[in-house]
Amino acid sequence: MGGTVCATHGGRAPAVRAAAARRLAMGEVGRLLAEAGNDNPNPLEGLREELAASGSMVAVLHLLVGELDVAQLHHRGRPHALVSMLGEWSDRRSRQCELALKVGFAERELGLAEHQGALVAKLVNAVLGSEELGLSEGQLGLARRLLAANLRALEGGKGPDA
Repeated sequence: MGGTVCATHGGRAPAVRAAAARRLAMGEVGRLLAEAGNDNPNPLEGLREELAASGSMVAVLHLLVGELDVAQLHHRGRPHALVSMLGEWSDRRSRQCELALKVGFAERELGLAEHQGALVAKLVNAVLGSEELGLSEGQLGLARRLLAANLRALEGGKGPDA
């Protein structure tokens, strides 16, 4: 289920099975987002939003539980409401992280960032090399060196606006 290759022609291969599992998981993410009424059609964006929200909620609950006195943690054999909420949100966050791993979230994010970087590089080269700008070879070389130096500075947190 979720595979696009029959078992006879490689459908049982681990890589094919893993890809099928990712496709099924992505479908599940999309279904859950639709069920929740989220109008964002991109399941990865929705998952990113949910990971951020649950991470924030867990962090806040950790702070609130940390402010409780030891005597407040349990009352009449039951945990304080904040302790229960922290457990529920921590579990939710763990499930979301597991889902993110299952769908290859980090790899997809990296691929998207690489694609965006390539588009920016293509745009910059097109502008710098345009006839309308009319840069000489020396000016073009200087512009590229300045761009490269500024990009390296940005990576190191020392860019113009850092």
